Amino acid sequence: ELRSGKGGVRLWVTLDGKSSSEATVDVALSQVAMRVAKGLPLLELDTLQGRLGASQSEGRSFEVFGRNVAFRTRGGVTLPPTDFRALWQPEDGQTPQQGEMEVTALDIARLAQLTEFFPFPRAARERLAATDPRGSVHNLKLAWTGDPDNPRLYSVRAGFSKLAARANNRIPGFSGLTGRIEASDRGGSIVLGSEKAEIELPGILPESPVPLDTLAGGINWKFVPDQLELGFKSLSVA
Repeated sequence: ELRSGKGGVRLWVTLDGKSSSEATVDVALSQVAMRVAKGLPLLELDTLQGRLGASQSEGRSFEVFGRNVAFRTRGGVTLPPTDFRALWQPEDGQTPQQGEMEVTALDIARLAQLTEFFPFPRAARERLAATDPRGSVHNLKLAWTGDPDNPRLYSVRAGFSKLAARANNRIPGFSGLTGRIEASDRGGSIVLGSEKAEIELPGILPESPVPLDTLAGGINWKFVPDQLELGFKSLSVA
């Protein structure tokens, strides 16, 4: 929902009978007021530019995308140009709801400042607030089946750079982590190639955080009934 804005707009609309529709818009706007989804607060932007689109297929799946989208909020949060895609298919009585998300580049600290304006699952918002994450993620691909707060199936793949977060509950804190991750409801793996990292293990290592000049190698895990299997490959710490 675009409430207001000043600047240039080019719009294309495609209609395919009653079952499908698609809209694409190129924008170069200032003084923008918009609402991303019903029930969310109004997002006020000093500038917004890029290509945005949305489509609905057979009255069921709904997709939004952006190409070279960049903006600056009234509060000073800046999003550099990035591409994204999000797909949502609601439950229809035969299949559960499903979702997909892809983002080429994402600054996590900036994202955490904007969660109230976007339709994030409640659990994700609470986790972001508790852990204060920083760093960048690139080539993120995420998919899930079921309730987004507690999905039955999920998969995620991404690269990350200088990742950091506070320790929270039983999850350790860390900073300076660089590598890539592939994970799902069945298990996953992380490949690390980090320099000048820190690991924080409250209650386990009293001198936390522990500084590390290098942290490299692979870690994999597998979920089996009532336990978690861990494996390590060429893991080096110095």
